[in-house]
Amino acid sequence: MKPETGILRGAMLTFWRVTLPLIKPGIVAGAVFAAVTSFGEVSVSLFLTAPDTVTMPVRIFTYIDQTLDPVVNAVSAIFIGVAVLALVLIEKTIGLTKAL
Repeated sequence: MKPETGILRGAMLTFWRVTLPLIKPGIVAGAVFAAVTSFGEVSVSLFLTAPDTVTMPVRIFTYIDQTLDPVVNAVSAIFIGVAVLALVLIEKTIGLTKAL
């Protein structure tokens, strides 16, 4: 075995066993924060999407604009349920105090 591969292997092993477990709560918290924030950014989604793709905030906004149907309330309740479920899963797996 070459000395370079031993050094590289040791660095990768250190990353997987030490660094990644330490930064995992921050990565999970950042992903949850980004997902929650993205649903509130309708104006940014309107300008950044391609004509052939429609994001969920834009679809909800156009649906509210065109109809008076309680489906939007149901979709919002589902989103709230998914967010609560995600928080419960994070609490059970790594703990919210570690993730935040």
